Amino acid sequence: MTRKEIYPTAAEEIVSSSGDMVELVSNPKGWRWKDVHAYPLPPMNFEESDAGSLAGARAYTEMLRSPLGDFNGEKLSLREIALVSGHLKISYSETDYFTLWGMPAKAPSLMARGMDDLCRNGKTDVPFGIYVALTVLLTGKDEPKLVTIVQSENHGFHPGKISLIEEQMEPADIDTFFAASRGATEEAGIYYPSGGSLLLGVAVHKSIPYVAFNHLLGVSVSEEEFKKHLWPGRTDPGEGIAVSCIPISKINNLRRNPDLHPSTHWRLDLLEKYLKESGIK
Repeated sequence: MTRKEIYPTAAEEIVSSSGDMVELVSNPKGWRWKDVHAYPLPPMNFEESDAGSLAGARAYTEMLRSPLGDFNGEKLSLREIALVSGHLKISYSETDYFTLWGMPAKAPSLMARGMDDLCRNGKTDVPFGIYVALTVLLTGKDEPKLVTIVQSENHGFHPGKISLIEEQMEPADIDTFFAASRGATEEAGIYYPSGGSLLLGVAVHKSIPYVAFNHLLGVSVSEEEFKKHLWPGRTDPGEGIAVSCIPISKINNLRRNPDLHPSTHWRLDLLEKYLKESGIK
């Protein structure tokens, strides 16, 4: 684990791993679904000034993103994360996409307070959306390969960047494992049981009010099979416009690309630790 069990008095021990990400906790062996417990909480109550800032964020997003086809869907916000006897415990409540998207421009001080709360104490009453940062390895032939996707130019966050797979957690998702499974289907055409991935780590962004849960999924298909049979069957083709499969021995070449999604370096760090721990690399 990266910090004292896990948060109070740990400000000096925050590990900023690669650019925009501040890692909260990680496990090179990964947590399975039975080791992660998720609990819903009632909606957040805000002070009048905070409520005004968040209303401004929603209005700002509606003005800029609605003409591009975005709608204000319900999302989930991380309230608390803690490590208890080797199990990861998280709680969450509902928020919405328009609030989260507009916060960097219209509620920056509130966002900074929420990030500080999460990094120091592992809890916050400021909206911080949860998304799954899914790393997919193709293991069906020869050397394992990492799936990378180029995001569309209309993507709400980081358009046109080279990424892996991202999926925001929604109220219908019972945990991040379920969201990871849904994201794999929607964005890569991969169907698998919701408990089939591993959770490698959790990190908070510095520039947007989101917390990334990095899941790893191994899929026993070749690159050729993936591109021919799975990728064309994705149910949300508007998210990613191109796909590549990179041998794990070439990961450092990917790191040198200037157009990476902000979470990519952190996710590659976790992947390499997992591969080393597993004796794969």
